[in-house]
Amino acid sequence: MTLRRTLLLTGVLLLTFTACQRQSERTPPETAADTTAAAATLLATTMAWDEGDLDAFLAPYDTASTFMTGQGPIGKADLTARYAAKYFAGGRPVQRLTYDSLRVRTLGNGHLLMTGRYLLSGSRQPDRAGWFTLIWRRTASGWTILHDHSS
Repeated sequence: MTLRRTLLLTGVLLLTFTACQRQSERTPPETAADTTAAAATLLATTMAWDEGDLDAFLAPYDTASTFMTGQGPIGKADLTARYAAKYFAGGRPVQRLTYDSLRVRTLGNGHLLMTGRYLLSGSRQPDRAGWFTLIWRRTASGWTILHDHSS
């Protein structure tokens, strides 16, 4: 084998080893089970909402999560106060919550992008609907919401 071929083969083997090593250091790629788990977590929040349990509804939100408003992003504490004042009365939700048109895309490295539509209905009030985007992160305890942009 010539020196040139030996150097080329060594270079290819080194690149292959490096690529394999980097892949093993990454968070495992998201699977269909991951996307299903995140969607199930979101759908479970509707039961908490309809039962008037605002804390359980907001449980998937990470403590460092942000929510986009017309004035800019707010944190989880402000989000909790906002929902309590705007969507709940006497500890109960003003309207029933449902989601549809859910789509989940993997972002890699333990993150998901979820989009969908929410609908607030009932209580003899006009329905309110809009679209949302959620950024999710996989943690040891499950999927948590890092950012919510709803309109």
